[in-house]
Formats: sequence, structure tokens, C-alpha cells
Amino acid sequence: MEQLIVYLLGIPAIMLAATIHEFTRAAVSTAFGDKLPKEEGRLSLNPINHFEPIGMILMLACGFGWGKPVNTSALHYKNRKKGTLITAVSPTIANLIFVFIFMLIANLTSGVYLLSVYPHFHSCFVPTFLFSTARSGRSIYVLLPA
Repeated sequence: MEQLIVYLLGIPAIMLAATIHEFTRAAVSTAFGDKLPKEEGRLSLNPINHFEPIGMILMLACGFGWGKPVNTSALHYKNRKKGTLITAVSPTIANLIFVFIFMLIANLTSGVYLLSVYPHFHSCFVPTFLFSTARSGRSIYVLLPA
């Protein structure tokens, strides 16, 4: 039963991590002048737009997964090298910022009754979010040039 709770709490963490990651990539690329993410409808915080079923199942089962990748094109960037680097690095930085925000929220709400009834929230939601963001090669993959 406890393992089921861990998996169920991992689902929103993985969805949120993938959404933040892919939206940030689309937003930064668009800010540098790329029209492709907006034309493909990927400039959205809707998790369904960034959901990739096989990547999510693997993240739950193995700790390694992915979201639906955002297509970007550096052709319209003013400075292609700088734009490509920032577009590649910023999603990981955004996810790590959200990790620290969720860790702060988890610490501030540790005495809340609902969370004390479900102690697995602190032990799996935040670490799963961190794991899905910074570990399992995702950060390394994002830092590789496109």
C-alpha cells in the first residue's frame, strides 16, 4: 500500500517537472525570436501538451524518463551561440528553482494535519520532483548542445 502511495504522489511531480522543463525551453526560445514553439502550440503550461506516455511510465518504473520535446530553431536568434546555450540550460535551472520552492513549502507545511496523515508526501513528492529534474541524466542531456 505504501508503495502505491509513493507512485501516486510521483505522478504529479513528474508531470509538473516535465511541464516546467518543456515550457521553459519553449518560452526562452520564443524570447530569443524563435517562432516554432508558438506555432506548434508548445508555449503552454498545459501538462497535456508536454505529456509523453512512455517517458512518464519509464520515469515511474526506472527513474529515467522524458517529456514531449519542444522543437526549437536557432535560425531567428540574434546571437545563435548565446541563444542556443541559454535555451539549453534554462529549463534545468527553472526546474531546480521549483525544487527549492517545493522543498521550502514542504518544510513550512510539515505540521499541517493533512500532510501529517500522509507522511509520504514529504518523503516522495519533493524527492521525486528533484529526482525527475536533476538526476537520471536529464540535466546532463539538457546541457548538451542541440
